[in-house]
Amino acid sequence: VTQINIDAQDGSPDIFPFSNTGTNTLPYLYIITDVNNNVVQYLDSNVFDFEGIALPALRVWGFSYFGQRPNTTGINISSLVSAGNCNELSSNFVSVINTPTFGGTSTSYLQLSASPNPAFDKVNLQVSTPDDQPMNAMLRIMDTQGKVRQQFSLDKFTGTYWLELDFSNFEPGIYSLQVSSGSTMAVTRIIKHSH
Repeated sequence: VTQINIDAQDGSPDIFPFSNTGTNTLPYLYIITDVNNNVVQYLDSNVFDFEGIALPALRVWGFSYFGQRPNTTGINISSLVSAGNCNELSSNFVSVINTPTFGGTSTSYLQLSASPNPAFDKVNLQVSTPDDQPMNAMLRIMDTQGKVRQQFSLDKFTGTYWLELDFSNFEPGIYSLQVSSGSTMAVTRIIKHSH
């Protein structure tokens, strides 16, 4: 098993490419699971940025399949392979260990947290600043391709700003939540599960 160690809360990209050494000619994709091998996300390419991910550990698997591309999250990855179908799971996985180092300048000014995570419909967001001066900030929700799906302006708040986000119309997967004010930014990720 290969292991990658990251600090997904430091505001710097944690981009990693994955490669397939197999000779199978079927369509191939990469799947991110938690440590219990429950599917978190299907990747659209062989490169992924783990920055902002909240889980302390993940696994990245290779998967070749015949027929329709799987898209159900929250299921155990072993259920994608059954007798009689041509689907095949890699014999090993890449282990991603997320260890925040704290004290980074990117998150010392703004603090961002989201719950529940994973989420189904509603996400409660908390943005905090130690400064007692009113501040303006911009909140963006981005998909794994970096496309901004929604953005909100947080105007003139002090201390803590609470916001309930509606994720019911979002497809299952991982989304980055990014709040920025001037040159300061805080990032976290939310996992959207299907029902």
